[in-house]
Amino acid sequence: MLNPLFKYGSRRLHNIKPAAAAASVYADTLLQDWKSQSQSRESLIRSQFLDINQLRRLNATLPFPSVFAAPATTATHKIPVPIPPCHHLVYFTPSDAEHKLGPDGSDRIFNPPGPFTRRMWAGGELEWVSGNELAVGQKVVEKTKLESAEAKRTRNGEDMLVVRVEKKFENSEGLALVDRRNWIFRRAIDPSNPLPLPPLPLRTPFPSAPYMRDITHTSVSLFRFSALTFNAHKIHYNRECCRGVEGHRDCVVHGPLNLIHMVDFWRYVIEEKEGKATGDHIGKVILPKKVTYRATSPLYVGEEYRILMDEEKEGVSEMKIVDGFGNVAMVGKIER
Repeated sequence: MLNPLFKYGSRRLHNIKPAAAAASVYADTLLQDWKSQSQSRESLIRSQFLDINQLRRLNATLPFPSVFAAPATTATHKIPVPIPPCHHLVYFTPSDAEHKLGPDGSDRIFNPPGPFTRRMWAGGELEWVSGNELAVGQKVVEKTKLESAEAKRTRNGEDMLVVRVEKKFENSEGLALVDRRNWIFRRAIDPSNPLPLPPLPLRTPFPSAPYMRDITHTSVSLFRFSALTFNAHKIHYNRECCRGVEGHRDCVVHGPLNLIHMVDFWRYVIEEKEGKATGDHIGKVILPKKVTYRATSPLYVGEEYRILMDEEKEGVSEMKIVDGFGNVAMVGKIER
């Protein structure tokens, strides 16, 4: 059953056979249906109290725990505990019942109609409002809207839809964070005709940079992040689905998790350079002004990858995440 947001008549698509034309019609349908119904959909506006347990669970999940460390004492409740940049991603998680999820386990609230239902996190940008930090204990309102849906074609001629969503997070002081996310939707895969499993590429030496951090995720850490974010997308925990249907060689590391790693490492480097003692920032945190990032290649469970950071120039840090096979998995730019 399709999300009612995307109801349309089958005649509308009748005789539109070229793939590019079909993609354009679907993109237009998505935009028009969203604009006509978004004002009345209650799920577009959600409120939540930011509890400290989510931060502690995320900290326990990360292979390099964040320098965030609030001791469990009553005294800390009197000190505002800031949400480190990008750690807001473990709040405002999906809440749909299982029967409303897609066949691959992903939530479908922003999915276009079929056949473009295979979703991947593609990138985005985040902007923080200086002087108004999200913090534990605050009641925060999340306002979500669809910004755009565009039909594109890959180099090999495959059609896809690029969907851009804007999320605004407001506390009692007003706007605190704007989070724009890009998703790619490709045609659904017929399980009876799965994608071929590509051969394992040859390993290559990791490149180097002024600042580096190596990470390897286990099946446990991917499961814990999926549970923490209530993300049932099978590509992160179901190896049989990854290899037997999706054409991945193993379970895929979450795009948001890599974003958290990238920004956490940036924050660690900046704090070390500025002489801040690790763990000695209860009540304060370094926030970037803006983060722009793009996911370019998947990373897999059990495979080591590296975060690279160049020297900061005029308040801007260029960053990359690379795998051990010569592929760039994510590129990012962090401004402060």
